[in-house]
Parts: sequence; C-alpha cells; structure tokens
Amino acid sequence: MTEVFHKYSELAKDSSDEVNGKRVLTPWTAKYAAKDILREWKGLKGDELNDYVESEQYGKIFKEFDYQNAGVLDQRDAYFWARKLVGEDYEGPISSEN
Repeated sequence: MTEVFHKYSELAKDSSDEVNGKRVLTPWTAKYAAKDILREWKGLKGDELNDYVESEQYGKIFKEFDYQNAGVLDQRDAYFWARKLVGEDYEGPISSEN
C-alpha cells in the first residue's frame, strides 16, 4: 500500500497555501488509489470498480477519514481508510491532530 499511496498522494498545504510537509490524498487521487487497492484486494474491475468509487458508500468512507473536514485524507490515515474500504476493521483515527 505504501507504493500506492506514494504514487497518488500530494504535498499538503496549510491555511496560507504553503506546503507543510505532509502528504495527502485528494478526492481525485484517492479514487485512483482506491481503484488500485480494490482491484488487488477484492478483485473488482470494470464497471463494478468504477461504480463503487463513484458510490455514496465510497463518499461516506472518504468523509469518515477526513478528520479535519479539509477535503483530503492524511496519508498516515490512508492505511486505515484502505482497510475500511475493503471491509476490514480498523482501530480508529491516528492523526486527528491539526
């Protein structure tokens, strides 16, 4: 998963629009990461895969891990997000600090 997150994550910016050293998945890049993960772990493909990443359920999971309501997922939380995405349990937020 580290490879997938490295491939799709972007440098985060603070409230002053300055790069802050963190890495995040945007709604756009998270969909590509999700497709790679779901294809590998769940064997989804084609319309089934595309329909899932456009679904309301996928959106709910993204928002669940967007702890700061910033419209991004902190890469440190992406491992837990991925587990939830494929239906595995996770142990809660790890980077809920600002």
